[in-house]
Amino acid sequence: MIKRKEEMYSEIKTEVRGGKGTMGISYLLSQEESFTAKLDKMARVNLAPGCSIGVHPHDITEEIYYILQGKALFHDNGEVKQLQPGDATITGGGETHSIESLGPETLDMVAVIIKK
Repeated sequence: MIKRKEEMYSEIKTEVRGGKGTMGISYLLSQEESFTAKLDKMARVNLAPGCSIGVHPHDITEEIYYILQGKALFHDNGEVKQLQPGDATITGGGETHSIESLGPETLDMVAVIIKK
């Protein structure tokens, strides 16, 4: 299967999970595309400086973030850590997380949600 960029659905969301500002999201792959993996969604996410995704848990899914560009504050179960390009995170098993774009450039990352 090949999915071309022009076939991907994109949208802008506001105050995601109680976060600040807006988030641009392009859905790269999703479960609806009839493959058998436990993948729920794979998306490219953009957060302008100061924008964030609010704190939320992952009880029945796991979520991976991979940072492509920009810097971020990542809240990992109450611990705050700074992320930069090349860093990856995983949250699951009832853990919580949030992420906020830092600095002068847009945070660009890949987010993958996996079903248990």
